[in-house]
Amino acid sequence: EPMQHIAAVLGAMGVNFDALHQMTGQGLQNMAAKLNGLGENLVDALDTDTRNLFAGTVMVVQPVYLGGSLIALNKMADINEEMQQHSADARRQSAIYATDKAYWQVVSLKHKQKLAEGYLDLLKKLNADVHMMIDEGVATRSDGLSVDVKLNEAEMTLQKVNDGLVLSKMLLCQNIGLPITEDITLADEDKETIAVVELSPKLDVETAVGNRPELKMLENGVQLSRQLTNVLKAGNLPMVALTGGYVVTNPNVLNGFQRKFGGFWNVGVLVRVPIWNWGDVMYKVRASKCATTIANLELAEARELIELQ
Repeated sequence: EPMQHIAAVLGAMGVNFDALHQMTGQGLQNMAAKLNGLGENLVDALDTDTRNLFAGTVMVVQPVYLGGSLIALNKMADINEEMQQHSADARRQSAIYATDKAYWQVVSLKHKQKLAEGYLDLLKKLNADVHMMIDEGVATRSDGLSVDVKLNEAEMTLQKVNDGLVLSKMLLCQNIGLPITEDITLADEDKETIAVVELSPKLDVETAVGNRPELKMLENGVQLSRQLTNVLKAGNLPMVALTGGYVVTNPNVLNGFQRKFGGFWNVGVLVRVPIWNWGDVMYKVRASKCATTIANLELAEARELIELQ
């Protein structure tokens, strides 16, 4: 009835209600279609297409304070370098000592060889005299057997000296880098007199300690143990570092609708403060201090042994 009343009023005014109603319906349908199109475009524009994501970052960290661990590690590196130098000195001294010992052993055996040869010649002459005395009835056959035994012992001694001299020269050649079959003649082996240096023994432990690289290496071990304790203590101290970097993403992190690489710089300060680690650092520090005590005891023992030497 209301619609009929409206149609009657419009008809009185000369307006065709049916035509107007049909035209209005078509307009609304056209408007709805346009609005739906705009909505679909808006949905497509808001689609970020996150099926494929790409991201990359470059981060730089500059430590500022690490509880003293960096200083301790640098000191440990210096101590290790010093320890390697002392180790090289120890090997050098050992090589010089071994070569010097082998040299004078050859000289000593050469003079013992001359002594053994002279003793053998003496026994040969004595043996001939004793056998002549036996033939004349002045000496007994028992005396002759005794001389024969001494002669055989002298021949064996000379053979041992000759073998020892050959082996000692081979050892000397091996120490100085020559072929062990090299036939060498030492400057002092044929000298009748050799200069002797007389030493007045005196107790000078400090000088001995200063000249022994083994003790210096033990001291370096004590120093390393102390620095390791400092490194472990740093686990209970705050850490401060500066950070900086660059982050790039695709889709662009600055515009999530743009399928292009884009990024940004970032800087900051990193602070780490340990609160509770169940006593882990404390136990490690105790163990490191015990290791330092052991190293000190080993150093003291080595000093006592050098003093005994």
